Amino acid sequence: MKVLAAGDSHTKFFGITPAVRVIYPRVRDVRVEVHPVNGATVAGVGRMNSTLQFVESLKGWLSSSDADVCVLNLGQVDVELGTPYRRYVKGDKVNPLAYLERVVEAYVAVASDLAAAHPDVTFAVKGANAPVLIYDTRKTVADIGNVVTERVSDIDQADRQRILELIRNGHESDAERHALTLQFNRLLEASATSAGLIYFDVNDDVTDSSGFVDPRFIPNAMDHHFVDSVEVRAIHWRNLMRALGLARLPE
Repeated sequence: MKVLAAGDSHTKFFGITPAVRVIYPRVRDVRVEVHPVNGATVAGVGRMNSTLQFVESLKGWLSSSDADVCVLNLGQVDVELGTPYRRYVKGDKVNPLAYLERVVEAYVAVASDLAAAHPDVTFAVKGANAPVLIYDTRKTVADIGNVVTERVSDIDQADRQRILELIRNGHESDAERHALTLQFNRLLEASATSAGLIYFDVNDDVTDSSGFVDPRFIPNAMDHHFVDSVEVRAIHWRNLMRALGLARLPE
């Protein structure tokens, strides 16, 4: 089976290393083509790569690939950075639920259009990862602030400091940001399933009894990705394969 995985930078976890094939033998005969695009978004956040740019690239990858399955890994940037970007950088009033609904609608529309254009390919959409920017307020504010201000054209130091101060004083709590991710995933699962697409996420395997991401998956460095370990990559594949089992694809 050939899998093409494309999306934002979190898509890197679908890369299969020799160690992943050893600890998760189910993927030993799987061929994978991975296209992580840093900052790829559904709705667009500042100067980050928008869906339009991403989809044009994806069309090319699909046309030149013999993939049986296409995994779309979008939405993480929109969920984690879309709201603070609009609230603190643009100064907009944001209704989080309405915003998530728009992102999901756009995400599923893109996936459905691609599926219609490639009827021999099974399309799966992945939900957003639970946030790893937890337990450390300073780290959370710094990471979110640095990323969203990097996306502003011609920003000066005074504006950057003003935005960082707004984020420090008004940023959502760990619980609120975690809940936003879960809400996005619930909306995405319902919409994708209704459209005949496969949905999956990895959060059940990376959270502990607190409901938050287990500390062993949280990087100590300033980073909003999971720790890049053999276990994390195997978790991605285990959940994808579980979802694809419903499609009765060949092993």
